[in-house]
This record gives sequence, structure tokens and C-alpha cells, in this order.
Amino acid sequence: MLCDADNITDNQWYRFTGEAGIMMATYCIPQSTCNTEMTSWINGGDHPSTAFETVTRSACMHWGSSCCYITYSVDIRNCSGFYVYKLQKPTSCSQRYCGVKGKFCHQIPYFTLLWNFAALRIFLSYIFLQCFHHGNIDIILSR
Repeated sequence: MLCDADNITDNQWYRFTGEAGIMMATYCIPQSTCNTEMTSWINGGDHPSTAFETVTRSACMHWGSSCCYITYSVDIRNCSGFYVYKLQKPTSCSQRYCGVKGKFCHQIPYFTLLWNFAALRIFLSYIFLQCFHHGNIDIILSR
């Protein structure tokens, strides 16, 4: 298990890179992925589409049957080619900010696949290979 509570400083800017992906998902991430128990995702809207625009969203932590068990405020800035996130320090080591490889992953909502058990195994393998490359947040940016 990895612990963002040890690595995140309140109100600092962070960028997802490398194995962490390039952005936070805007859909509920499966629980117990991302090298943690409570996984995060952006709720309340999409990422800003205009260069240098900043929006405020909620980061939801998925736990149990609730995709939004705990929330943290997150500012997201479009840096003309990548996003940075002003994150809040999680209150426990079981909570982690998770990244995905891109907006393409938004087109495959995880929970809508659960009804089709025959296809689930194939699609789930594909989703994890293409979308859920969760890792550490690599770059810290300050204002």
C-alpha cells in the first residue's frame, strides 16, 4: 500500500506523469486499485477545456458501496497540454489520489460493464491495461 497522506502537502500543485497516468478520472475508480483501499476520482464536472482555465471540483474517495464516501476540494488547471491539481492532504493512508492515462478512459464506465458477465473478463482486462495505470504523483509544482 502506498500512502498519499505522507506525500501530499495541502494546497500544493501536483501533476500526474509516468505510471501515474496523465490526469484524474471523472468516473468512479474501482475500490482497492491504485495501490490503496480508498480510490479517488473527480466529481462535479469535467476538466477545464480552455488553456490556463482553473476549475474547482470535488475529489471523491470510493469506499464500500459509496463512490463518494469522503470528498476533498480540488482545483484543476489546464496548462495547455497537461493538467495540474491543487490537492488536499488525505486524512488517512488508506486514501489515495489516482490517475488514468487520458480522457479516452471516460468512454468506458466501469460499473456499466458489470451487467455483462461474459464480456466482463475481456473488457476488464482491457480497461486495466489501457486506463488504470495508477502510481505515484511524480511532479510537485508550486505557484
